[in-house]
Amino acid sequence: MARRYVNTRLGQVHLADQGSGEVLLLLPPAGRSGRVYAPLAALLSKDYRVIAIDLPGFGNSDALPAYATMKDLADCVVEVLDGLSLAKAHVFGLHTGNKVAACLAVRHAERIGKLVLCGQSHSLIPDQQRRNAVIGEIARAHVGTPDRDLGAREELLRQWADCQQAVVEAWSSEAAAGAEAGGSDPASPLAVARAVALDWLQSMDSTSRLYAINFAYDLGRDMARIRVPTLIIEVATPHEDQTIGRQAPEVTALIQQATVETLHEPQGHALTLENRATDIAAILARFLTGR
Repeated sequence: MARRYVNTRLGQVHLADQGSGEVLLLLPPAGRSGRVYAPLAALLSKDYRVIAIDLPGFGNSDALPAYATMKDLADCVVEVLDGLSLAKAHVFGLHTGNKVAACLAVRHAERIGKLVLCGQSHSLIPDQQRRNAVIGEIARAHVGTPDRDLGAREELLRQWADCQQAVVEAWSSEAAAGAEAGGSDPASPLAVARAVALDWLQSMDSTSRLYAINFAYDLGRDMARIRVPTLIIEVATPHEDQTIGRQAPEVTALIQQATVETLHEPQGHALTLENRATDIAAILARFLTGR
């Protein structure tokens, strides 16, 4: 795996680049870097050139500027392609990454081969107001307003306390606690726990800002403008089936060339699909090859 940086209007963007063949660009969810795709990239790099980006403000990329919008992020991704001398790529986006991918498909359709928008049902709600209300509740730890009764120092300490708790929970999970140290499998519980802990530490200052960009973005409007072959991977959970409902019918009514795959997952809102890399790889292979 080659690790490199590309200069963009939003600063230096870090990426992991491995494999050869048609290019598949992976855009991560809020709070995570390209590390979230290590298990998936290891599988897909046998047949594709897989490029996992750290969005600005995450992983080893430069900080996310306060002025940035979803259009800026989409244009930044194109600058990454330019920096790598790539004319076109297939694009996969998970959760907030699927918003960046959708915006990219509208603004730079000529740079995209096939598009994959993936996420739990809440992430695929086209209506902006409804999606924001649902995600705001799910991600309230990241999108809540600062406590006005706290001073700047106390507010920073509160943020660090939240981060510390998340890191401890990731590191001391039952699976990670029982894992053997060492090994090179990126899908091992210990490797995933390390990736989560590192991402939390590096994204503490940017996750709330990225959610604000997400909330300001009209996903449904851009879904109706997408003109490239698109796959929707809806991750269905029992909880969201009861409280939100499946979004595939609404999404496919908007996107002209959309097909749907459904993954059933009992886990909750922290789902990143690191645990389903084999399933995702098989779905992507079918879609990208047309078989």
